[in-house]
Amino acid sequence: MVFFFLIAVSETTSHFASRSQVTRRTPLKLEPHRYPKLVPLRSGIYSLSSISSKPIEALQTPRPFQLPKTLFKEGTETQVEKVNNTCRTSILKKVEKYVEAEYKEVLGDPLFSQVMDIYVHKLQYSGRVIHNFVCKQLLTVKRHDLWFHFARRALRFSMQEFHAITGLKYKDDEPDLDIDNWRGDKGFWSKLLRRKGKISLQQIRKVHLKSCNTWSHVDRLRMVYLCVIAGLVMAKDEKVCIPHKYIKLVMDFNKMRKYLWGFHCFDALVTSITEARDKVKTKNSYVIDGFSYALQIWLMEAIPDIGSLLGKKLKEGVTSMRCRNWKGSAKVSYEDIISIESDFASTGVVFPYISSTGNGNIIVDAGFERDDEMNDERVDLIIDMYRKKYDWSKHVWGYQETEQPYADSSEDDGSKEEEAGERSDCGMEEEIKTAHVSPTKKRKNQYQDIGAESRKKRLLCQRSTDKYRDLEEGMKSYIQGMFKSSFTALGLEVRDLIEDRFTKLEQTILSSQTPVGVPAYTQTHGAAPANTQTHGAAPAYTQTHGAAPANTQTHGAAPAYTQTHGAAPVILILLMLLRNLLKLLDWILLLLLLLLRRLLTLMLLLLLPAVELLATKLRFLLTLVVLQLLLRQGLRQSLFDTLDFNLGTQEHLQKTMGNLIQESHVKGFDPSQEIFNRPFLNDIDDPEVCCKDSDYELVFVPEDKFSKLTEWILKPKVLQIGPSKFDAELASRIMGLNEWLKNNDMDAMMYLFREKTSLRRWKPNRVAFMNCMFSNQIITAYGKFDGNRRGYKVDNNLLEYGRGELPYHGSTGSVWSVDVDRLYIPICVNQIHWISMCVNLVNRTVEVFDCGGKKNNKAVEAFAVLIPRIVKAVQSSDKKKDFNVKQYVVSYVPMRALNTSGNDCGAYSLKFIECHLLGLDFSLVNDENIQEARQKIAFDLWEAANDEALQYRMSTFKPPKRAPEKTVELF
Repeated sequence: MVFFFLIAVSETTSHFASRSQVTRRTPLKLEPHRYPKLVPLRSGIYSLSSISSKPIEALQTPRPFQLPKTLFKEGTETQVEKVNNTCRTSILKKVEKYVEAEYKEVLGDPLFSQVMDIYVHKLQYSGRVIHNFVCKQLLTVKRHDLWFHFARRALRFSMQEFHAITGLKYKDDEPDLDIDNWRGDKGFWSKLLRRKGKISLQQIRKVHLKSCNTWSHVDRLRMVYLCVIAGLVMAKDEKVCIPHKYIKLVMDFNKMRKYLWGFHCFDALVTSITEARDKVKTKNSYVIDGFSYALQIWLMEAIPDIGSLLGKKLKEGVTSMRCRNWKGSAKVSYEDIISIESDFASTGVVFPYISSTGNGNIIVDAGFERDDEMNDERVDLIIDMYRKKYDWSKHVWGYQETEQPYADSSEDDGSKEEEAGERSDCGMEEEIKTAHVSPTKKRKNQYQDIGAESRKKRLLCQRSTDKYRDLEEGMKSYIQGMFKSSFTALGLEVRDLIEDRFTKLEQTILSSQTPVGVPAYTQTHGAAPANTQTHGAAPAYTQTHGAAPANTQTHGAAPAYTQTHGAAPVILILLMLLRNLLKLLDWILLLLLLLLRRLLTLMLLLLLPAVELLATKLRFLLTLVVLQLLLRQGLRQSLFDTLDFNLGTQEHLQKTMGNLIQESHVKGFDPSQEIFNRPFLNDIDDPEVCCKDSDYELVFVPEDKFSKLTEWILKPKVLQIGPSKFDAELASRIMGLNEWLKNNDMDAMMYLFREKTSLRRWKPNRVAFMNCMFSNQIITAYGKFDGNRRGYKVDNNLLEYGRGELPYHGSTGSVWSVDVDRLYIPICVNQIHWISMCVNLVNRTVEVFDCGGKKNNKAVEAFAVLIPRIVKAVQSSDKKKDFNVKQYVVSYVPMRALNTSGNDCGAYSLKFIECHLLGLDFSLVNDENIQEARQKIAFDLWEAANDEALQYRMSTFKPPKRAPEKTVELF
């Protein structure tokens, strides 16, 4: 049965796979054209929501010439190495540095404030996303619209979408704007125009920003406006001269605000993207001019999955000037984009039209129509298919036959043409046409998008699950149908088998009976005389006993009558009743099997979470029971080891008390005092006895307090302990046998150490406790230092540790070597072994505590080299000269090899820190009591999580206003 079930499942899987392949290549039946009437919302604006919700008739299949073709066949898009984006926000960083007052004034101007917010919110440019969609263009004859496809869905980028993104002016309120009539003021820009001078963005960045302090305030404002215009809105390469038209506009701020920046900016961007169509086929690098940030933000708005990959929205529900509502600097690869598109399910969200009023609610706004726009019936068909709610998920686009993509970009990448473009005439104004310059070197990402990788992985996993959701539902229904048909077929087979058996039995019984008309029945019982009876006309019945003649019956010409027994018909009736009863039981059994199968499935679905939780609790309780048994077994062993059953009573007294003095009078003895004799047996569960043990502070937990922890374990409640959550999982991991401690466990204990010293519950005070993140950052930074020792500069986040600002939870604000003399650090060596160390800033030494007794010079060297550099960097300027960056001396605390279980190194590292801090001997912690030490760690964390003082400090904790500028990779 199981074998046939597996065969059926494999056949079903292949059936679904073949079905998906066929569906991908089979043209769909589109619905026939039925143009619904659109109800106008206001003048020239029509709403898609006004379309009737009645069932839609089937559309006819569009022929190849009825829809636009794509630039590439699906899946054959190129992947270039460089997309040189001339729209760069880096110029604003220089402007903010040198002319901060004028920069803030322009930032407050509503004309370009939304554009400058892209730099303020640190939204980074993604050349791979832009190139991927340049390759996904639909080839239309539209002059002022761009059409793309994603996951087989068509998307439009028009002036309507561009205005929703940027909010730049596009309506011509004053057509007679005289730009050439400007008024001079004998300033820098006025003189430049009069002598018809040339200036580029590169010259402003390298020369004029540093020397503009002698300019007038108005000229510096004009320079900032020109940087925004030439660097972002109407972006060209920074080596290309700025057209005089823009300089004339900034000479009069009123004319500048009336100029149609949105209109001309959109046309320049469309022209640049259209010209890039041929370059993506043959070149490995090319340049995109214009405000390409608007195209990227439109993609992030139209395809929410792309937005989640690249950044994060600041507010939900923003529909106008959307470019100021995004932040993020995530790095996206071509594989990520392809994975999102290939896993895009039929339920994926895409907005083919967006506007300043929302997403997908306005198809065509007459206010954005252009008089010189070309008509394209193929685009009209796409719009009509959207109105008819056409399912694009299975659509197959036609494609344009293209030449062979580039083979090697090193031979010819257009560098000659680009060099000629650098030497183009800067005296031309708005009609200037400059060739593109060569791509620049890849720049490092200056801003880190915290959480971008986790956000990307979560999105990719979710989309991968959605892709196979339909297949899983189909597979589930098929398996259910197969089970149903299998049980039905089994029932029919059993019923036929039972019927066949009873039919054969009935035939056997009937064939064994004597038929009517056979000779008379004769019985013989010894030698009895003949007995004859006559009943008138009735047939005579003769019964012969012994040697009597045959018994004869005569009745005229009637045939002889033979009397038979009536037991056979009764048996037959009983068998028939039994047959019907078995049929009834058969159907009842089948019904019970079906009900049982349904009940088991339902119980598994409902009880699975409860079973997992119960298993976790039982596992933890089992651990506690084992621990208690081990402790009590140790107590019994200690009791029996003390007694010697071979000794008599007097001998035992002599052995145990023979050292006592035998004199009747002892000098200084007071007969009135109470006699107290210390018992010779030590009860390890007695608190008074345990308090006097040398390892009391490290391993002992009173029984009454430990019972409270046990009660919490039976009914766990999540508690906060610094940066970690104290729950049943963390407690079971710390207290469990042979369990590895994670970073969260170590950080929770280091936080408790910090709070104990801050609250003066421990006597040592000039100490600092680092977390696992610090050790990972040190090891990563040492890799950079080792490659560039002369030019290395300490990262800002490491300096925050030196100033006491990090770790955030329990931060003390104590500066190293000023308020702190010792550092305690846990380190995970190669992710397989925990050690700890004490860095003495006064003695310039590093003491390493390793329960394995080994040396880890490579990992420890990073701390001995970088910590003195951090100490010097955080000192005040007048005291830095007193510090040097010479490497600290490393020493290893000698100890025998411990940790026989292999997974207790984390507990040893924490207890060694505690021993060193409190001045206790390291030998107090060993393999005999390490399990008790782990219980003590768990109890200390639980007790701290319920401590009122610590609860108040944790409740008043506020995350820092700014996170570290850079993050490091965790090993």
